[in-house]
Amino acid sequence: MGPNHPKRPSGLYNFMIAPLLQFTCKGLIWYQGEANTSRALQYRTLFPTLINSWREQWGVGDFPFLFVQLAAYHKHNPEPEDTGWARLREAQTLALTLPNTGMAVASDAGHQTNVHPPDKPLVAARLTAAALQVAYGQNVIAAGPTFRRLTVTGNQAVLQFDHVGGGLITRDVHADGHRVPADVLKVFSVCGADQTFHWADAVIQGDKVVVSSPKVAGPVAVRYAWADFPLCNLYNEEGFPAVPFRTDQFQSTASGRTSGEVGGIGVGKPFVCNQPILNGRYCGLTDGDLRDNNQTAWASNGEVKFPKRVTVDLQGRYNVTDLRVYNSALGGPRTVEVQVSRDGKEFTTLGRTEFRNYSADVFELSNVRAQGATHVRLVFPDVHEISFRKKANGFVFLRVLEVQGTLAQ
Repeated sequence: MGPNHPKRPSGLYNFMIAPLLQFTCKGLIWYQGEANTSRALQYRTLFPTLINSWREQWGVGDFPFLFVQLAAYHKHNPEPEDTGWARLREAQTLALTLPNTGMAVASDAGHQTNVHPPDKPLVAARLTAAALQVAYGQNVIAAGPTFRRLTVTGNQAVLQFDHVGGGLITRDVHADGHRVPADVLKVFSVCGADQTFHWADAVIQGDKVVVSSPKVAGPVAVRYAWADFPLCNLYNEEGFPAVPFRTDQFQSTASGRTSGEVGGIGVGKPFVCNQPILNGRYCGLTDGDLRDNNQTAWASNGEVKFPKRVTVDLQGRYNVTDLRVYNSALGGPRTVEVQVSRDGKEFTTLGRTEFRNYSADVFELSNVRAQGATHVRLVFPDVHEISFRKKANGFVFLRVLEVQGTLAQ
C-alpha cells in the first residue's frame, strides 16, 4: 500500500481518531474484532493496548470504555469445536480486567451468514445497561453469569459464577432458524486427561452448574458456548446471557497440525529480516496462527542470496524454555539454525535442523534454559533448490515461530 493509503500503519488512527482528541470524551463504545479472529492470542495484547493508548491520548483518566463481544457467526457446527472466533471472544473478555470497562455479550444475537447481527436493539439494550453501571455509577445488573471457579467431585465438574443476579435460569432461544428449548441446558462440553471434548449434561443447582458426561470419568476441563455459532441458553434472571468461557488453557503444538494457534512470549512481537518480502503479505511469523497461507504464514524475499536471517525482539528479558519452528508446506527452508541473544548483538546457536521440502514439520527445542534472552533469531544458510511453485528460487517460508518462557527477574 502507498504512503497515502488510509490503512497504512497509523493511517486509520490519524484519519479517524486523532481529529476527535480536541473534543471532551465521556466514554467510548467499541465494536470490532471480526478481522482479528485468526490472531486471537495477539488480540489479548492489542485490545487492552488500544484502550490504554486512547485513554492516554485523551488525557482525562480511565474514561468508560464499552465494547460488544463477537456475535454468533458462521454455520452452526453440531459437534464441539475450538475456533478463532471463540478464542477472540475470550481475548475480549480478558480486557474486562482494565478499570471502567464493560462488555455486551451477543452470542444469542447473531446470524450464520451476516457478520452484522440483525438484532441490534438487543445489543443496544445491553450496552445501555453497561453504560448506566460503568459511566453513570448506577447500581444495576449489567452482565450475565461469568465463570469464577471449577471444582471436580468424582465424575462431576461443578462451576461457580459471578454476576448471577437474581439467579441462574435457562431460556427458550431462537437463533437464525435454530431453536434452543429452555428445558435443557445446552453447549457445555467436558474433557478428561486426553483433552477430547464431549457434549455434557448440565444442571443448574442454585448459583452453580453441575456438568458431567458418561464419556468422561474424570473431568479435567469444561467449555461453554465455545464455538462460532453456539446455541446457548444460560442466563441470569435479569436476562443477560452467560459469558462464553473455557476453564482450560490447552494449546496444540503437535507436529503436522496446520490450524489453530500457539501461545508463548513471542506472540505479537516485532521482527526484522535482512531480506524481507515487500508485497504486504506473509507477515505472520509471530502471529501464533498455524494456518499456512499468505495472510498467516511468513516469508523472506526470493533472492538466491544467503544467509537469510529473521530476528524477533522479545521486548523484554526472558528465561526461554522451549522453542518450536513450524515449517510451511509451501516449500523452501532446508537448514535452519535457532539462536538467542541477551543484547540483540551477540547470538548463541541453540540448535539446528534440516526440514523436508513441502512439509508442515515442526522443529522443537525443549528445556533450553536460555536465561535473560532478549532476541531470538532464525538463520537460513540455504534452501531446497526447487521449491515454491516448483521453481528455483530463494524463498523461505515458515508458518510460526513459537517461543515459550517466563519473565526474567
